[in-house]
Amino acid sequence: MAFVKPFKEQGIIISKTHIDAKPARTDFSGKEWPASEEKFLVEVISCDEDDFTKDNGILNGTRVNYPVDKATFDKVRFGMWAKVKFEASQYGKEKDLNIKPLAFALIESK
Repeated sequence: MAFVKPFKEQGIIISKTHIDAKPARTDFSGKEWPASEEKFLVEVISCDEDDFTKDNGILNGTRVNYPVDKATFDKVRFGMWAKVKFEASQYGKEKDLNIKPLAFALIESK
């Protein structure tokens, strides 16, 4: 039986990635590849507030890529803080962990 649990955490941005849109195509072996839209991804490592200390930083962190819009992507810089929400589910005999990003918001500096 699988469990599904939502998490809301704060984290630090460690990277951002822009993926260009691609048209549909067929490769040399005849395999068809569908078109894909342009994507803007922000990678965040986050943890529960109990797992963060100023001395040790983020312990037991979770790394997740969050899709964002272009305006948010343009504001993002390495080391900024964000509030994130994701869903974790565990399944199978090996207890594989599946992470699904749900929400991303920058924490504006004061």
